[in-house]
Amino acid sequence: MEFSLDLCADGLDVHLDCVAQLVWDRPLTEFLDELVADFRGWEGERTWSVDQFAVTATFHSGGHVALQWQLRS
Repeated sequence: MEFSLDLCADGLDVHLDCVAQLVWDRPLTEFLDELVADFRGWEGERTWSVDQFAVTATFHSGGHVALQWQLRS
């Protein structure tokens, strides 16, 4: 599976073509579904990654989740 990624914010405009997810990699959708299922929280960080792209999730009080998006060339 392959997908493209566009990130835009004030002073930021990034496009990453052809992010490859191999068949044995855990799908990003599954990672996000697990975060939703654990809405009561968890300890530490949870990370999903492929070669060029990673998402790290941290649970905070009040039911808030911080997501850190990392792109690599």
